[in-house]
Amino acid sequence: MYEPHPDPVVRQIDEGFASLCRALLQSQIDFDVVDEGSLAEARVEGDTLVVGWRQYEVLIIPPADTLHVRTME
Repeated sequence: MYEPHPDPVVRQIDEGFASLCRALLQSQIDFDVVDEGSLAEARVEGDTLVVGWRQYEVLIIPPADTLHVRTME
C-alpha cells in the first residue's frame, strides 16, 4: 500500500504494530488505538484505565523506540 520506511528499526516497529492489529482483528477482539498524548492524560481508577469517557481493563503497548516518561507514569 505504501513504500516501507528505509530505516530497518522503523520498519520493524511498523511491522510489529501492523501484526498486532491484524492478530487482534483476526481474533475478533475490539480495540482502540490511543495516542500518547491522550494516554498521558489518562487516569487509573481501581484496575481500570480511563481515557476520556472510555474505560479499559487491558493496555497493550506495541513496539516503540521511545515513550515520554509522563506516558509511562
